[in-house]
Amino acid sequence: MKKITFLPIALLILFALLNSCKKNSSGTTTGSSSTGNTIYTPPAYSNLYGCFACDKYFTQGTSTSTTNFGCQLAFYSVPKTVIFDTLNTMKINYVKFNGIPMVQDSAGVGGPYYYQDSTPTLYPSNAQWEIGGINPIPSFTLSSFAFPSFSGFASLPDTIHKSQNLVLNLPGIAGADYLRFYVGSGSGNYQSPFYLISSTYTIPSSNLANLSGSIQGEIVIFFSKRIVFPYAGKNYFILLNFSYEKAITVLP
Repeated sequence: MKKITFLPIALLILFALLNSCKKNSSGTTTGSSSTGNTIYTPPAYSNLYGCFACDKYFTQGTSTSTTNFGCQLAFYSVPKTVIFDTLNTMKINYVKFNGIPMVQDSAGVGGPYYYQDSTPTLYPSNAQWEIGGINPIPSFTLSSFAFPSFSGFASLPDTIHKSQNLVLNLPGIAGADYLRFYVGSGSGNYQSPFYLISSTYTIPSSNLANLSGSIQGEIVIFFSKRIVFPYAGKNYFILLNFSYEKAITVLP
């Protein structure tokens, strides 16, 4: 039986941010549109001096469930138009998430700040950051940002057929701007584009053809909210995710 494992926060953010439109040689199908759903196009960004991303991750296995939480931040010495740019990152005095200090990466000079909790002792319904800035980043507090939520876990299938269209009924979505799917088994997987929120999504069987059949796999749904927070003439990008992973059986 395949063991369902927690995806690292960097990978979660990658899934949430990237929207490639190709089929590559590794067996991953990406970008094909589902039937009858509207693709979400992110807006243009400007004057960004910081990016904040947090993910609440729930895994439902065949017999057990786990929760995890992770957070990543980056600050910039010059304004950016690309979210989570890796250039011109800078170190500030400190940053706390809901009162807990975040740790900078091992490089120490720039780069992102991390918090990850697999206990989880911290599984908040709201996000708050306290920033101890260094020029050009001021000291300020970002508070009361609610995570997306999903209460329709029971509606997801236990078994799918890769030769049939996959219909996902998703009641109980709240506070999300868009979502994205990942369906995987064996060496094959499908990653969808971003979609605007709806109650039903249909993934054509052609997108599932490269899945391995007659084995256990997983469905992951990323519910996301994007916020641009202006403060003291600078913009700060905030990405809040609620991710749900369920073990499934994939049949031919």
